[in-house]
Amino acid sequence: VTTGGATALHVCGMSRAGEMSTALLLEALGADADVEATDAWGYTPLQRHASNNLAVGAQALLAAGASHTRPSGLEGRGDSARALARRFRHFATLRVFQQFELERGIPLPEGEIEL
Repeated sequence: VTTGGATALHVCGMSRAGEMSTALLLEALGADADVEATDAWGYTPLQRHASNNLAVGAQALLAAGASHTRPSGLEGRGDSARALARRFRHFATLRVFQQFELERGIPLPEGEIEL
């Protein structure tokens, strides 16, 4: 069995059922949770959640310290989790990112409406 370098947190970001285990897994892993681990394609768990519009898991990863602005890709030049959610029109996940930013006083990008 091959996972493409995916960690258990990446796997949580591959389905609606899986995302429901994200917070539980983060709690079980505690300080050992690597929320910035990259898979074989250079995606972090949060980027995987964003690409599949899995807002519940995305919120758990943000709370655990994952970056929603880190570029994806093996060379770090791809879309961030936030950019993926916006490009794919994954509004549930984009709303999570917006709320995270607004709670911290970070303004939304110009022209973007609050969801």
